[in-house]
Amino acid sequence: MALLMALTPAAVAGGPLNDQTGGQAQTTLDVQLEASVSKNTVYQGEQLLMRIRLITRNTIESISMISSPTFPGCWQEWYPAPASISGTVEYRRGVAYRVYDIRRAALFASQPGPLAIPPLEFEIGILDADALALNASTITRQTPPLAIRVLPLPEEAARLPVGEFAVELKASAGHTDINLAFSVTMIIRGNGNIKAIETPRFPDSRLYRVFPEKLTREMVYNENGLQGILRAEIPVSFSSPGIVSLPSLPFRYFDPTAKQIRILASDPMMIRVTGIKAEPESGPTVFQDRLERQGEDIDFIRQGDLDDQNSPILRQRWYLPLLLLPFALNLLWVAKTLVWNRMLAKHPSRQRRLRLAKTLRRLSRIRHYGELASLLEDYLGEKAGLDPAEINEQRIHQALEQWGVSESDTKQFLQFRTRAERARFSPQKTMPAELDNDRQRIAQLLKRVDARGNP
Repeated sequence: MALLMALTPAAVAGGPLNDQTGGQAQTTLDVQLEASVSKNTVYQGEQLLMRIRLITRNTIESISMISSPTFPGCWQEWYPAPASISGTVEYRRGVAYRVYDIRRAALFASQPGPLAIPPLEFEIGILDADALALNASTITRQTPPLAIRVLPLPEEAARLPVGEFAVELKASAGHTDINLAFSVTMIIRGNGNIKAIETPRFPDSRLYRVFPEKLTREMVYNENGLQGILRAEIPVSFSSPGIVSLPSLPFRYFDPTAKQIRILASDPMMIRVTGIKAEPESGPTVFQDRLERQGEDIDFIRQGDLDDQNSPILRQRWYLPLLLLPFALNLLWVAKTLVWNRMLAKHPSRQRRLRLAKTLRRLSRIRHYGELASLLEDYLGEKAGLDPAEINEQRIHQALEQWGVSESDTKQFLQFRTRAERARFSPQKTMPAELDNDRQRIAQLLKRVDARGNP
């Protein structure tokens, strides 16, 4: 990691304060934030990897970003925050520091020119050796601003994806019946902004018809950058049997390393289509000569037996309920739409019960103590309508106090969150029995908190 940071541009923010921290006697609070980017100069739309690291000689209790995670000028894709963070040791000027890789983001500049990455502020809990185990002193640190130079794309590369890509095209089968469903799947992999890519389309033809594709996107958060996978499932129907050729699909993109446009073209597909095209269903046709019987129907009525007409269908007991059934179904549908969907389903009390039930199910699946921090913050964020970046100890205390939660429950909520945050940075593992016991206590605490107020 030290070699990587030496090879990439970086900036450091932070400074010493007089305090005592950690398990050993220290007179300096030494906490720094370091921000780095993979490149100082990129093309418009090219991926830029930003890393934020925490460098300290103190014992870290918790850390959370309190700035907005979005800023203008670029598309941002933040890596998920890890449940636990293992620090590494680096020596700087002969002093041992513990380094934590706390956040990463893939940035894609949306326009050429200078790109300013503003400072991002973090709230950091430092363990105080003179206080109780669950009490920590809180400080704030900011990353320094970073300046990036964004080059414009060549005119012929405007609106093209930027990065390095690979394309794969495959059919569901090499042959098909003319009346069966058939699909072609295009897979695009690369380090560009996969969410902004538009897939190429087959040209129109009298031999086949192409329907709108079904798109799925997947993000892979790798060590050296974000990788994306785009899958496009393209339905095709054929109009006649025979050997049908699906033409090549060219995918054009701009390679910032080679500084040129590249074209990836798939091979044409030869599909053998068999069968006979089924005609659309229609009712039987009655010709005019069959309508004119020249009195034969009358003769048949005179000679045949007539059914008893004393009990026609319209006089049967089941006829009236059957006739009213469509009206009853329509009435139920209207009642569901007006009453359930608009009033009951969105009622705050029902939404609150669903939110609590979802949180308790998630709580039962937790296997690492550090995951409890994100669970408590997500629950509080949904209940109070707060962005994750806005949640800190002060906001939590204000929200619980506003809802009328008791002081003991408020203190217990904050203690569980602090303990879970500490588990993310602590190398010690929580015993399963201890985790199970705390899960039960947290479940009861959440039920008491949820019963207070109706935000």
